[in-house]
Amino acid sequence: MKQLNDFAKDINKCSKCGLCQAVCPIYKITGNDCAVSKGKFVMLEGVIKGDLKLSKTINKYLEMCLKCGKCSDFCPSGIDVCKIFNTAKAEYIKDKPEGNLVKFIESKLVFDNLINIFGKLNRTKPLPYNDNTTLLFFKGCANKIFPSSERALKKLFSKLPYNLIDSDKIKCCGVPFLSSGNIERYETVQEYNTNIINNSNCDYILTDCASCLAALKNYENINKPIIDIIEFLSCLDLEFKFQRHIRVTFHKPCHFNNYDAFIKL
Repeated sequence: MKQLNDFAKDINKCSKCGLCQAVCPIYKITGNDCAVSKGKFVMLEGVIKGDLKLSKTINKYLEMCLKCGKCSDFCPSGIDVCKIFNTAKAEYIKDKPEGNLVKFIESKLVFDNLINIFGKLNRTKPLPYNDNTTLLFFKGCANKIFPSSERALKKLFSKLPYNLIDSDKIKCCGVPFLSSGNIERYETVQEYNTNIINNSNCDYILTDCASCLAALKNYENINKPIIDIIEFLSCLDLEFKFQRHIRVTFHKPCHFNNYDAFIKL
């Protein structure tokens, strides 16, 4: 696992041009330079040089990041911003009491068992599907706790000529572990999920969660194409009809980045 010092050259690449300010959703709300990438890089550069300590204040600003990746997309120097922030976060909690607490809560014994309990309490009934294109549903943690989205998705696919399968073997995508700085746990679930996905008999990996989508696309060595439910349905040229006029609001999560797929209503 890399250390913050390993990213010294990358941090020095930041020219403080301010393009990250233009696209950062946190900066748009706070207007705080420390909340945007270039401001965090100034602090982390001080940490690397020994002028600053990786303090509680710096950690507060590290947590003010949605990991949407927009700053990386617009960075003319091509800096992998999220990887640097995740590494800094991991170093901060490494020797802290709260770090041990986080690792305990996010351990396989505690975290996985809690998710499995919710999954059993909210288990959805399998629906019959046709045997054309096969999609493996990466349901994620949220669907195991709040399964209404999964039920709606499966109801929709019961009317489509596609085979939707899911697997109880799939674990959390790892976003909670990255956000808390628990990189070792993240790398463990990444390797585990990658093996499950690569050995599955499917054409696509389907997710209905933007965070899962972002995490899976950052996995290494996955040999299956990954697609979001919105992107998939938008390619089908579907038209939804309702018995009465309704208004629909589409929330575009940050983890969709610049994703502009849409569905005709």
